[in-house]
Amino acid sequence: MQHDDALDGELDYHINLVHLLALCTEGKNVYTEIKCQSLLPLEDIVNVVKHDQCVYRIKHAYVNFLNHCYVDTEVEMKEIFSRDYIWMLFEDFSKDMATICAPACKRDSVQEAYVTHIIPNVLQFFFGSPFANLTSIFANHMDIFSELLLRCTEVYQCPWLSGEQKHAVLQCVTKLHEITLDRSIALPADLYQKLKSLFARARLGRQTGNAWIARSGRSSPDCHCRRQGRNHGRLSGSHRSIGQQDESRSASRDVSARRRHVQPRRTVSVWVAWSLENERRKIY
Repeated sequence: MQHDDALDGELDYHINLVHLLALCTEGKNVYTEIKCQSLLPLEDIVNVVKHDQCVYRIKHAYVNFLNHCYVDTEVEMKEIFSRDYIWMLFEDFSKDMATICAPACKRDSVQEAYVTHIIPNVLQFFFGSPFANLTSIFANHMDIFSELLLRCTEVYQCPWLSGEQKHAVLQCVTKLHEITLDRSIALPADLYQKLKSLFARARLGRQTGNAWIARSGRSSPDCHCRRQGRNHGRLSGSHRSIGQQDESRSASRDVSARRRHVQPRRTVSVWVAWSLENERRKIY
């Protein structure tokens, strides 16, 4: 039992170390990427992830490191686009997505995060990279690409997905589908129908959500609070204390008194000016 605990501790340490290297390579720093690539080569990543006994915790750490250190990079990593290592991983991605879609699959949170976040991120960054030569990709690996797109649509249709997970998978499917449209790539008939149904449901969901937001905006708690605030202001204004009312009355009386004192003086000055003007006219 102590031996097993020691192995688990070493495995956790190794996984956390790979996660740390992935964090170091975020932000597209070419010097950090080259340093980390020397520590963990692409061939080793593929061999570990494709191993039969590789658990999802290790896959999560290694593929996340692959994404930041080899795919989403500052400069072109020719090894990732010119060799077939990445396509060996894509085949393993398809298997993992097919496994989690099976009704008998006893999934956990690590497996869900790997399939619904890590894999879609890698696919989006790889096929959306400015360094990817899509012409050669579709000439040699069209069957794997179609399989990936099919598995992504199947994952999106899983009933256990959360809203965030569905959004991540939908973004990946949308990106892959846009590539097929831009390249005028003919997809299998069954995959085309699944994509059509998927986008129709997604569009309906967005329309329903927007309509609900519009309705809730008109009767939202904030609007109700604002109306209550205005009503409370009126009520508080009409239910002021007697002292405040007396102060306002006294202030009004003071203003009226000042006006009464000022008005006669202004009237007298006007009368004097008029009298002087008349006397001047009589003289001249």
